[in-house]
Amino acid sequence: MRYVHTNGIRLAYPPSGQGENVLLVMGSSAAGRVWTVYQTPALNQVEYETITFDNRGIAPSDAPGKYSLADMVADTKGSIEELDLAPCGVVGTFLSALITQKLAVHHPRLVRCAVLLAPQTRSDVARRALLTSGIELPPTYGATKTAFQMLAWFDTDEDRLEAPQKNLRSVQGHRLLRWPHHTAALGRRGIKNCDFVEIPGTGRLGYLKHPEIVNPAIIGFLDKH
Repeated sequence: MRYVHTNGIRLAYPPSGQGENVLLVMGSSAAGRVWTVYQTPALNQVEYETITFDNRGIAPSDAPGKYSLADMVADTKGSIEELDLAPCGVVGTFLSALITQKLAVHHPRLVRCAVLLAPQTRSDVARRALLTSGIELPPTYGATKTAFQMLAWFDTDEDRLEAPQKNLRSVQGHRLLRWPHHTAALGRRGIKNCDFVEIPGTGRLGYLKHPEIVNPAIIGFLDKH
């Protein structure tokens, strides 16, 4: 394990492979090594060097108390700069797709292209209102909702890859995950020279559930851009 010091903290990262740089940013509550199950081997095989790192709060990276989305964007920016990766391809999923979006918008010189998996492209007003209301929902509600969103268990008859369109690349679930599909579809309208790909039946963990479809979609986009 190697470490990069940036934005006042220490982040752990294991690089692998040789070739053009691709930074894979993991989503919430998971270690960067999750990418190494399916994505980094596939990328290394086609001669991309992959760099993953453990976000702040995920051991062995530092966990400096409370932090914001802006802190995580700054961590990612600093990692690219300290490791001299720019401009590089960046891959993010859900929370890290939001980090990737903000990085690309505010620091475009660092990002050659961006792959956004299960992205949320606009603010969730209802969720913000619930968080500030003081209402506490039962823990079982949160656990069940997360499981369904992650795995998209209810998708049975639509497991097919839609033809790419000339807009935002997004690999995500369908039907059960209608709201991320909707926000991704809205987001693609404002992004030029990109693709939009829908892979039904995947949920937020589509990169683990259907890597045989997701990996070629990621690699195809990186090759093109």
